Amino acid sequence: MHNVRNLACVLALGSGAAHAYDLPVVNLGLTSFLDGGLPAGQGWYLQQYFQNYSANRLVDRNGDKLGLPKTELDYQVAVTQVSYLSGLRLGNASLGLNTVLPIVTKMKVDDGLDNAALKSQGGVGDWLIGPFIQFDPIMGKDGPRFVHRIELQVNLPTGEYSDKKDINPGNNAVSFNPYWAATYWFTPKWTASVRAHYLYNFKNHDPGYSFGDASDIQAGQALHANFATDYAITPQLRLGINGYWLRQISDTGSTATRWPDAGKRSGPSGRGRCTASPGTITWCSTPISSRTWKTARTARGCRCGTSITSDRRPGRTR
Repeated sequence: MHNVRNLACVLALGSGAAHAYDLPVVNLGLTSFLDGGLPAGQGWYLQQYFQNYSANRLVDRNGDKLGLPKTELDYQVAVTQVSYLSGLRLGNASLGLNTVLPIVTKMKVDDGLDNAALKSQGGVGDWLIGPFIQFDPIMGKDGPRFVHRIELQVNLPTGEYSDKKDINPGNNAVSFNPYWAATYWFTPKWTASVRAHYLYNFKNHDPGYSFGDASDIQAGQALHANFATDYAITPQLRLGINGYWLRQISDTGSTATRWPDAGKRSGPSGRGRCTASPGTITWCSTPISSRTWKTARTARGCRCGTSITSDRRPGRTR
């Protein structure tokens, strides 16, 4: 649960590129190893993450680069996560609460037109909070074999947002993003993890200027998942790879009109899907110190990529 719980991209990009990015920010590929369980038992957990992101390509509804001289994006974000696992029991599980708050500390976008086409701002992002049920691990003769968790996560529109900006830290809409996470031990050192999300978006009553006279907009529903496998080199060092998948399953709409393909087309026709497999690099890449991950936003907001991740924390045990 606590390997990396920050955001896949702490930005809401929803502007002049024909409503290219309608879905809100969600966790894409940034939870990885041992995701199904907590590192220890009852109590409080505080973790601080720092993310540096660079991209040189933003794409339109067809997956083509936006028609601008440049589409360069650089930002830095600090993400604070606080979790609590209580002593309250529900059968063979414990109840807890998880919360995440990102702050965009640096934001730079270059459209090659002195920011006449793409305008951005930094600041505090949306607050993520959710109660969770952590199930007891299923044990084998050599240690745990399987552990899983369910969280009812809600994204609250507390972040900085302006309908005059193309890139915002906040989304200005509530989202319900529950998930199920699980980890399986093939051996005491080799594990595989998965996290499966459902995303429901409520209305944004102050949509960006690119939506014209619309008084509100509601992004479509989506399914997305993270997957990872790792191997323990030492008790404090695990190496592995992870990736993610996203598919929008309903249309984006507003009081003015509907966009039947918004946010979901990644192929020539139909309800597209976005996938990433280990070893697959997609469109743009971002090195982040010891944690190197690859990501991209593809056609109409469908986002996919892969990760190559190391998790090293001195003194940490599971």
